[in-house]
Formats: sequence, structure tokens, C-alpha cells
Amino acid sequence: MPARRILARAATALLLVTLAVASAQARTKQVSRVDQAKATPQVEVLWQGVWWDATIVDEKGARLKIHYIGWDRGWDEWVAPDRWRPADLNRLRAARKGQAVEINWRGGWWPGKVLRARDGRYKISYDNYGSEWDEWVTPDRLRAPHRPVA
Repeated sequence: MPARRILARAATALLLVTLAVASAQARTKQVSRVDQAKATPQVEVLWQGVWWDATIVDEKGARLKIHYIGWDRGWDEWVAPDRWRPADLNRLRAARKGQAVEINWRGGWWPGKVLRARDGRYKISYDNYGSEWDEWVTPDRLRAPHRPVA
């Protein structure tokens, strides 16, 4: 009988330790996302369907007060975790005709595609905009499309 009791207590203790570790790991994931953003310290903020480059001004938990790069401080705002992500600073080195891309235009990342490539530059088309918006851009203004925020 005592052996069963010891095994039951050991199993209970193991279960409690496992739950505590899982809980700590879940909290660490949220903290590490904020820490990762602070380390950059550039983030991207979703505003009206477009990802905009921003810097972190302040933080409260997972909420960030951000400043949109290139815009005056009147646009600064607090954003919830579903509206920001660490900045994707990796640009495409090369793109091909027909490839879906995101194009940096005045600090925002707009979806589009490559129409032509010539001499290290790309003629692009912005999704849902007319051909009058097509333009030639350098590779530093292009990147692969980002996955949607979960």
C-alpha cells in the first residue's frame, strides 16, 4: 500500500511540474516576441491593410506605443499584438517576372507583382491599383510576401 501512495504522489508531483513548465514556456513566448521587437527596435504595424515601418516608443505588456517612420508624432499610437510584428529587414536580392512581392512605398509594404526585370531593377505593379501606379524599383524596395498575422 505505501508504494502505491508514493507512486501516486510522485505522479501528481510530476504532473504539477509539467504544468508549471508549460505555463512558463507560454509566458516566455509572449515576452520573447516583445523582447525580439525591442531588440530591433523596428517593427511593422498593420494599418488599413498595409504594413508600415515603425519604431517602438514605449511598451505595456504585449502592447506597443509606436512611431511611424517618416510621419509626425501625431500619428503615434498604442497597438495590440495582432497589429504589430518584428520588422522583416530581409529584402529580395533578385525577383522574377510574375513573382508576388511586397513593395516599400513611403514606409508601407504594398502587395504587388514583378512585371519585368532589367539591369538590376524591377518594373512592378501594385495589386488593386491601375497601371498608372506601375514603377521601376530597386531590389531594396522589394521583399517576399509576409504570412498573415495569426
